[in-house]
Amino acid sequence: PGTHHFSLLHKLYIIVLLIIIVIIVAIDVIMIRGGKCQKPKYTLKARGCAELQNFSVPFAVKEYVQNCVGQVLKGLKKREWNEWERRDWSRETDNTRLQEKGRLATSYPGMMTGVHGVKIKKDKKWLPAYTISATIPRARLKSSRYDDDLRICIVVWHNKVERVTAMSIFNNHIDKKARFSTFVIDGLSTSRKNSYAVGEKGKGFALATQYLHELILNPPPPPPPPPPLSSSLSSSSSSSTCTSGRSRRTTHKLNGIVSNYRKE
Repeated sequence: PGTHHFSLLHKLYIIVLLIIIVIIVAIDVIMIRGGKCQKPKYTLKARGCAELQNFSVPFAVKEYVQNCVGQVLKGLKKREWNEWERRDWSRETDNTRLQEKGRLATSYPGMMTGVHGVKIKKDKKWLPAYTISATIPRARLKSSRYDDDLRICIVVWHNKVERVTAMSIFNNHIDKKARFSTFVIDGLSTSRKNSYAVGEKGKGFALATQYLHELILNPPPPPPPPPPLSSSLSSSSSSSTCTSGRSRRTTHKLNGIVSNYRKE
């Protein structure tokens, strides 16, 4: 009887274990079909939408800068502000610009992070070309969830060897409720209810990101090459031949005018 009782318990244990496994598998299948286990998808607007037709690289950069200005306006509760400190580094020596690069890395921790930021930090060919920065003392901020000064810095980098340009944006007072989706999904900006920030629900930032993303994926075609030198010379000589008679008459006329001018 003891052995029979043990075998029944063993079978019951196996049956319960199988039931648990079936339930777990069923839950996984339901969650996968429902999309809860899939990676999050950040959907922007339709590719090449009408709102991107008038965008350009300078306009996209303007939207990024305006986003930083909006952060200042929200903190100061003002509708106008322009206290940027500007510095042009393009005419400085490479050694001076390299020293400034080290200062930026120390003064604004987190600016040169991520895949692209680390590459800029390690590669000595990347040097600052232009910087704008601002520091708003905490005492001036009327609305902020932070206890330190608001510090913003935007750097335009240039790599003269590869002849490419990049831009870094530093802001130490990003909304604590912000998530990655806040910056890439249209209408999810955390400043949409603020009456001081310029723009509508952060749409400019999201559109600028989408425009640059599409521009990198589908760059414009290069300009057509100039015509061959031999072709240019032949067309020029034929044009001169066709008008040679007129050119001689024009030359005689001009010589006559010059002679009369000299006589006078």
